[in-house]
Amino acid sequence: MTLAEVHGKTPSKNSEDLLTADVFTAFRYLPATQGIYAFLRTVPELEDKLPEPLENEEVTATLHFWPLGQERKREPDLLLALQIGLRSFYVVVEAKYRSGASDKAEREEITTDGNSRKLGNQLADELRDLHHGKYKVFDQGRRKRHLTLENDKEDRFVLYLTSHAIKPQDEINRAAKQYPLAKQKLFWTNWYAVYDYFMERQSKDWPFPYREIVSDAILLLRKKSFSTFQGFDNLKLARADLVGIKGGFWQDAPVLATSFQGIHKPPKLFNRQEIGGSFWHESIM
Repeated sequence: MTLAEVHGKTPSKNSEDLLTADVFTAFRYLPATQGIYAFLRTVPELEDKLPEPLENEEVTATLHFWPLGQERKREPDLLLALQIGLRSFYVVVEAKYRSGASDKAEREEITTDGNSRKLGNQLADELRDLHHGKYKVFDQGRRKRHLTLENDKEDRFVLYLTSHAIKPQDEINRAAKQYPLAKQKLFWTNWYAVYDYFMERQSKDWPFPYREIVSDAILLLRKKSFSTFQGFDNLKLARADLVGIKGGFWQDAPVLATSFQGIHKPPKLFNRQEIGGSFWHESIM
């Protein structure tokens, strides 16, 4: 699908589902250690929750697109099942392109720790679904298989992926107001960070087809205007020799540019004691 998007052959250029599917399909086909798991460990604060794999420790990732939570019936974009050695992690990814969180105008309330809170915030609901740990996921093109998460609940997180240049703190705060554990379970990054990650991996000596997968993902994100400044390393500027060039900048007044010869002591322009007037009114000093 990535090739169709970058060549303008898809019906909608603004589909966040297509963007999410294309980028995370690229992650799906890369080795987990250098791909999706390594990217997650670049997310601020989430990197502290995910251990660095030991030497020769196997890392696997299973990507479930558009699972359905069985507690709040929310459908996030992705459920990542990660296995690092003997330890399991689950990360729900809620990706946005040109929209914010899809909150519901619900009046239902729950009471926890003596505090009453309304339901309906998308991120808070997805955190509740993740805590509940039961999903229906796609199998052979149909969402019919039941998946129960059996890992430690402390190792379950939600990643909010958006187009914001800076962290959308108001949205994070709204989620935390409805689900206080969001402060420890909800993390944020943006598509620009995804682009930078792929750019860093492009310089590696990837074998076929990993090299092509990374290049296609970069091209797609660049087409979506998520490219970032990469410096002037490859910029070549022609040297300008101004010696002998005539003409003024504004009115073509004749000038002769010469090579810079250094700074010399300026000449003495006047003797201040001989000045016979003040600066403003020419009054006698």
